[in-house]
Amino acid sequence: MGCGASAPPRRDYWAPNAVHGNKPQGRSTVPGGWAPPPPGYAPNQGSVQYVTYQHRNYPPPPQWQHAGIAPPTGPPQGRFGRKPPHVPFPNFVSPRPPRGRKPVDHGDSTFGHRQPQQKLRPPPRRTKDVQLFKPRPSRPRPTPTRPPPSPTRPRPHAGVKPPPDRADSPPVPHRQPEPKPPTPKPPTPKPPTPPPVHVEAATEEMRFAIQSCLDSGIPWDDPDFPATPKSIDHKGKDGKDIEWKRPKEMSDNPRLLVHGVSTDDVKQGTLGDCWFLSACASIARESQLMAKVIPKDQYLWRGEGRYAGVAHFRFWRFGEWEDVYVDDKLPTRWSNLTYARCSDKNEFWLPLIEKAYAKLNGSYSSLDRGQTTVALTDLTGGICERFKTGFQEAAVLYQAMLKAQKRGSFMTCSTHSTFEEGHDSGLVSGHAYTITGVSKIRSSGKTHRLIKIRNPWGRQEWKGAWSDGSPEWQGVSEAVKQRLYHENKDDGEFWMEYDDWSEFYREVTIASLAEHETVRTGPKSKWDVAQEIGEWVKGETAGGSVGYQKTYWKNPQYLFTLSSEDDFDPEEDDEEDRGTCSVLIGLMQENKQFKGKFTHIGFQVYEVSSPDRELKLSKRQLGQSSPVFRTLSYYNTREVTLRIQMDPGTYVIVPTTHEPKIEGPFLLRVLTEKPTQLRELG
Repeated sequence: MGCGASAPPRRDYWAPNAVHGNKPQGRSTVPGGWAPPPPGYAPNQGSVQYVTYQHRNYPPPPQWQHAGIAPPTGPPQGRFGRKPPHVPFPNFVSPRPPRGRKPVDHGDSTFGHRQPQQKLRPPPRRTKDVQLFKPRPSRPRPTPTRPPPSPTRPRPHAGVKPPPDRADSPPVPHRQPEPKPPTPKPPTPKPPTPPPVHVEAATEEMRFAIQSCLDSGIPWDDPDFPATPKSIDHKGKDGKDIEWKRPKEMSDNPRLLVHGVSTDDVKQGTLGDCWFLSACASIARESQLMAKVIPKDQYLWRGEGRYAGVAHFRFWRFGEWEDVYVDDKLPTRWSNLTYARCSDKNEFWLPLIEKAYAKLNGSYSSLDRGQTTVALTDLTGGICERFKTGFQEAAVLYQAMLKAQKRGSFMTCSTHSTFEEGHDSGLVSGHAYTITGVSKIRSSGKTHRLIKIRNPWGRQEWKGAWSDGSPEWQGVSEAVKQRLYHENKDDGEFWMEYDDWSEFYREVTIASLAEHETVRTGPKSKWDVAQEIGEWVKGETAGGSVGYQKTYWKNPQYLFTLSSEDDFDPEEDDEEDRGTCSVLIGLMQENKQFKGKFTHIGFQVYEVSSPDRELKLSKRQLGQSSPVFRTLSYYNTREVTLRIQMDPGTYVIVPTTHEPKIEGPFLLRVLTEKPTQLRELG
């Protein structure tokens, strides 16, 4: 959203049948149709997911209205032909189901029937064994650059009549006159994912081009991103006054890096890409991660015979790191860099990585307004979440930021799009900043929650309490100042107290890294990741949302098991989270920068009893149970995420589009503290 546009306020309520897992359908078990809020519920908790959109025929009790719990204002979610209701953010912190709630018995039996008391009838006797499943041939991936999906497992036979839809109907045995067929063989295990091929191919092609430039002494010109107005604006409407120059034409001693990468290097130009630059500043302090984004094999100013005019960068896209090569021609006006630049005039890593990212997205103009979550994901390979700020959730959000800092996560924040007239805070409205520190200190007998922020402009700092040179620092010892790296200088970096920060900043973005991406160490410093690439195919696996009951069960389904609870840290974890598992789920669709709008996507999580099941949950099983967790709505964003506390057990994730018959690949990722496996059900 550019440098930030304020999102509409949310109103939380408790709908009919609402439980911790947001039961979407069924009969109400509470008189009047309204379920009570959970223990410790506080009204209007912003980004905390508790409810779904339900029918408005059940007004809430008066005592709940005065507590700030409002009824829904839109049509029920999942109705046919309706656009999903708008919710400001695509990720929410969801509460876990009540303790002791037993999972629905989703065994591989197709004949179980759900009863009101959550019991199962035994499977009916059959006079003849019938063939319920037949193999389905595997389908090749549409894009040859990605590893093929696992072999498709058997699906129900088209000739078998499904059981009646009503849960209270008597079981009907399935009959078929054909003789007993042979028992189908269990599905073969998925082969290991092969390494990406296109990256090596691109690298080999560039090696040949680089060697040709080294032999001839002529710098490389990028044919895919030439120095023309089309690279400035893909529509060709801008950039006619741009003059392209190589660094050696602007500096007597040009270097890609001068004393490494630092947050102080980042300076924004005339392009509105503060969302990308704030992400660059956020990861600049981690040299190991920056070494992955900026590889060592550069051919820029390495002495005689080593200059080829080629810069090499890597970005994470849809589950793998992609190599991007650009020449070193940069857009200038009046012999000065037009867009991003480093604070040192001899250093050029920032304008070159900005050019590489512009090439990846089509043009420089495509970077004018964007989302920090996208930039952080592309630079780190992590799962990014956005949280709404506010006084009503100060304790929850600040604790989450402290945990994120200990885990080595990266954070950015955005100010409100407008400020009150006449204010002189020193902050820029509608602007993205980098969070470089979170800390609690004691001063004057009080505990202060502080946040360290950096402006990508490299100037214009906060002028209020705890700013550089403010009187609040007089009561802080020199040892604490050194621990906080506090310096009184105009470098665009400053400290703020949380209450002041939440007043001026509307949202914070946290990028959680997987174990192989993080550079921190310790028991709570990294996540384990399990991921699968799947696809919605029209007529086969594009079943749509849960409202489309006839086709919903056709969607891909993925099973994972939480075998044991997370290690409890009393200094970091809440007491109510003892005995549970922290889980972060992300559903991503392919980037569609110039191919149209994103599809509305979401997912549901069901708890099952058997970790060894191989078959999908059937239409009847899904219709007779409710998800324990779900995304609040469907969102037309690149990635939808959900952070939840789950009890140990086995779960099935059903990723869906809002409407059926919509095709496209997707990437499903599950981050946990302890290792787990994610596999597709047949």
